[in-house]
Amino acid sequence: MKGKIAILLAAAMLIITGLKVDGAEEGTHGVYSFDRDHDGIDDGFSGEGPFHVIIHASSSGDVPGIVRRITETGGEVQDTFTIVTAVTAVLPDMEDMKKLLDCKGVLVIERQIPPVPMMDTSVPAVKAAPSAEYSPKTAHDLGFTGKGVTIAIIDTGVDNEHPLLDGSFVAGADFTLPATPLTPRDGTFDPDDRSGHGTGVASIALGRDINGTVGTAPDAGLIDLKVVNSLNLDLNPFSNELLSALQWVSDHRDHDWGSGFNGIDVVSISLGIGPGDGAVARALDNLVGEGIPVVLAAGNSGGSYEDQTATSWPDRVIVAGGIDHKGTIDRSDDEPWPLSTTGPRTDDGDGDVYDELRPDVSAPCVSLHFALYSRTSGLQPASGMAQGSGTSFAAPHVSGTIACMLEANRNLRPNNRSNPLKTILHLTAEGMGDPSYPEISDTYNFQVGWGMLDAFSAVSEARSYSGSNHRPQIRSFTAQPERTTTGSIVTLKVTAIDPDEDPLSYELEVESGIYNGSGPTWQWTAPAEPGNYSFLVTVTDPSGSSDQQRTKVEVTEGAPNRPPLITSFDSEKSRLEIGESTRLTVVAVDQDGDELDYDYRAILGSISGSGEEVTYKAPDREGVDTVSVTVSDGKGGSDTRDLRITIVSDTGNSPPFILLLSIDPDVIDRNNTGTEIVLRCRVEDMDGLDDIENVVADLSTLGGSTGEEMKDDGISPDNVSGDGIYTLSVNLPGSLENGIYRIKVLVYDRAGASAEGSVDLKIDISPSGGVTTGTSSGGDVVRILVILAIILIFVILGSIFLVGMARRRRRKKLQIYAKHPTLSQVRYRPTAAPQQTIQAGPSSEGPKFSIVSGR
Repeated sequence: MKGKIAILLAAAMLIITGLKVDGAEEGTHGVYSFDRDHDGIDDGFSGEGPFHVIIHASSSGDVPGIVRRITETGGEVQDTFTIVTAVTAVLPDMEDMKKLLDCKGVLVIERQIPPVPMMDTSVPAVKAAPSAEYSPKTAHDLGFTGKGVTIAIIDTGVDNEHPLLDGSFVAGADFTLPATPLTPRDGTFDPDDRSGHGTGVASIALGRDINGTVGTAPDAGLIDLKVVNSLNLDLNPFSNELLSALQWVSDHRDHDWGSGFNGIDVVSISLGIGPGDGAVARALDNLVGEGIPVVLAAGNSGGSYEDQTATSWPDRVIVAGGIDHKGTIDRSDDEPWPLSTTGPRTDDGDGDVYDELRPDVSAPCVSLHFALYSRTSGLQPASGMAQGSGTSFAAPHVSGTIACMLEANRNLRPNNRSNPLKTILHLTAEGMGDPSYPEISDTYNFQVGWGMLDAFSAVSEARSYSGSNHRPQIRSFTAQPERTTTGSIVTLKVTAIDPDEDPLSYELEVESGIYNGSGPTWQWTAPAEPGNYSFLVTVTDPSGSSDQQRTKVEVTEGAPNRPPLITSFDSEKSRLEIGESTRLTVVAVDQDGDELDYDYRAILGSISGSGEEVTYKAPDREGVDTVSVTVSDGKGGSDTRDLRITIVSDTGNSPPFILLLSIDPDVIDRNNTGTEIVLRCRVEDMDGLDDIENVVADLSTLGGSTGEEMKDDGISPDNVSGDGIYTLSVNLPGSLENGIYRIKVLVYDRAGASAEGSVDLKIDISPSGGVTTGTSSGGDVVRILVILAIILIFVILGSIFLVGMARRRRRKKLQIYAKHPTLSQVRYRPTAAPQQTIQAGPSSEGPKFSIVSGR
């Protein structure tokens, strides 16, 4: 007898420990990760209104009715969208929100969330810019620098007048401001950066070449889309602004900007986007389906994907993890950054095993130097460099590389079925660490994805990439056991990979016997007649390419085998500190009395020992580990169980890190001979900003102390208390020689964990050197005159405005209504003024006469 079964590779999820399906059950309002109780309202709402919401609609035809209902209940409609069928609004209270659920077409109400932000040596390290270590094998050496390609930086705005970004601006819009004639959304508006995050991200993606400091795609064009006002993140919900930006990208994806730039080619996002089934995540997937690749920062949770809530990893986006490149171009000393969020992603049940293997690739993100924004963009152009860490700065390395790939081959745009850009990045990344799931990938590792970004290999592959299909490859096709008795069960298992990461289908042909299962694993029951039985498996991709392999089983007379059964699988401790060990115990029974074999597997930690009791050792990082055990009897019978172990640091503490570190000004020269500098440090701590103990600056190179305390108290030069931005005003000593002065900053949390960063102050006054305090130079005079001129202009403009307002208040409008069939004019004589005659105009109340009097 022959039989066939066709299945998708999704079934492989059943054999890959750690890829867990979300166990939510469908309720009245459907299944949403942010609505676990299925009442139609995001579980994250708390407190009193007003509430910023996203209303998901079942169809576009339902949107007008939803808008009317919001207005009727006293709510404020913010925007409607076509990239995802949703309405953003502000609702007064929870009762109004519950009433809205009765409106036709409302699927669920999601909470808008605030944004969470997630060069020097780093760009050469990814083999984009030339270097002594890797030239001529770099993307720029190949001649590809992003020419004619646009990158949309969706962030805090970009100060593109910085020398590193000068000439990069193509188009922009500010979604934190209403659309007005002064702040249009036609692409002509150039937003400023008020935090430094967006400027830093943009300079890594497309910074121009300034004295050897260069971005990944230095000839790409900047699309500056501002969705965040500042990094004081608790102030403004931002889902509406981000959705508006994504809708704008969709609407302008083919717009001709002139100067050789057309449309929007790449989107780079270094912000948290909320739940994976939320409106923003769905909009991102739709955008990729329209042909625009999206790169998203993995996040800085310091744990696994399941442990974090700030962001998600939609199916079609490219997720960038973080690498600590140790400040060197040489990649041999690179390590995964411990705070970069690790995979795999929670299974969304869509049948595609590959979209759970995240992050996709990783890039440098620790202590990077990038363009420093200007706190007064309109008065003082941005200049200088800042330092920071976070996967926010890994993402632009990837988006810049994609710009170079698109310059090399414009036919690589993604669609609803495939993303050749993602496939090429996977194929060309330099693997790091052991493969986490060798059943389906030789290189994927849960910490770094397919490995370290390799811009040279990616662009080289892109240049010649034809999109031709690669056939799947069967790694193994086994029968366990290979010799059994009549009526016994044999496990058939095929392991196959697809270089194009296509979902695979399987066919199994058997000579006799009964089989079941969804593959790539089947259970075959041996027939009553002894003999040798052959099996053929065919693995096929969607293009029809396939691979085949055979295996066989010998069946002899004897009693049927009964498989073992695991009755318990326990850990002595379910919560461990980093590096701690615990005992695992398995209890299994076999009715045939067969000798059992125990096979253990851990995703993060390690297993030592064998048999029913083994030792599990936690990894050197926090996270949630999944440990599995398979008990087999050697005759084809087996049983599998798994358990979860939570790993925390020895104090349960996550270390702090420096997101942005800057000094203003960073150069003291002939044009800037001031005697005061301001040091600013934006810190992050996954345990909350309250966990920061203190931030200190080492001013020893300037003749100061090694422990000057920086403040986050809202007192000048600090702007806002408690926003995580620490400042220090430093008066320079009486005389400093020309040179570079490095200032270190150390951040400590309450558990004693720390982070360190540094910035450089350049002194370049004159050949004789020195900064002399207490005197005024020509540069000072010029600056003072400029400031006085600006003040004078404001005074004049203010005076004109006040005079105009006074005149307006004196002007009165006189209207006369008269009912007479033949009346056509009226004479009007103001006090002490000549008589005036005015003509009638139409009015429902009769002829209408009006005159404006100056008294």
